[in-house]
Amino acid sequence: MSQKKLKKTRKGINWAEEILNYLRENPFGVTITDIADPKKGMKPQTTRVTIYKYIKILLKQGKIFSREVGVYNLYYCSERMFLPLKFVSKFYIGMLSGLKDKFSSKKDFKELGYNIAEGMIIELVEQFPKSIRDQIKSFEDFLPYFAKLYPYLDIIPDNNLVIEEEISEDGSKALFHFKNSNIFNLSENSEYHFYLLTGMMERSLSRIFRTKFNVEIDSINIDEKSVKISVVKLNDN
Repeated sequence: MSQKKLKKTRKGINWAEEILNYLRENPFGVTITDIADPKKGMKPQTTRVTIYKYIKILLKQGKIFSREVGVYNLYYCSERMFLPLKFVSKFYIGMLSGLKDKFSSKKDFKELGYNIAEGMIIELVEQFPKSIRDQIKSFEDFLPYFAKLYPYLDIIPDNNLVIEEEISEDGSKALFHFKNSNIFNLSENSEYHFYLLTGMMERSLSRIFRTKFNVEIDSINIDEKSVKISVVKLNDN
């Protein structure tokens, strides 16, 4: 890219919005030096003069606020819309590790998954696009969509995750093979995530389709980052 084209591209950047996004991604506060840092700072880069100019504008608009910490001024976004994924991931894995020491068996994780599903059922359903929700009238209708939509519903989003499914001819059961899951890179206790998931899936499916299901882990291979989960629709009798 030529220097002339680079300058033209940079002129179109909304620096106020770029600074806001950077502050949202760093909820513990940053200095102007942090924002301007060429290695760890805001991308795209700009000068300290430009950053200071827009910091003053954002402060006046009330979109950000500052706190003095020693000799530094730390800047924060006034409306934090989300927590950075790295903090969510560390918190979640730490929670799983602590629960492993408290629980007597892996079945306890599944039961915890029941409770989580009860609190999240409405949000889980609403995550499905309305056009797709209108087409799903039964469990059999749901199965072809699950593998495609699951990565967007997971507690820890995983762009590298692959899910393959084997669905029985009558649509009463399915085997989902989770492959290349990054969650195994986070901790040796990551497998407990999937025991938690079985409870969430079982309770959610039972509530949505008003019939009983059994969701179990068939196998886990930590070295291959692979998990197989079976879902079986039970007879109402």
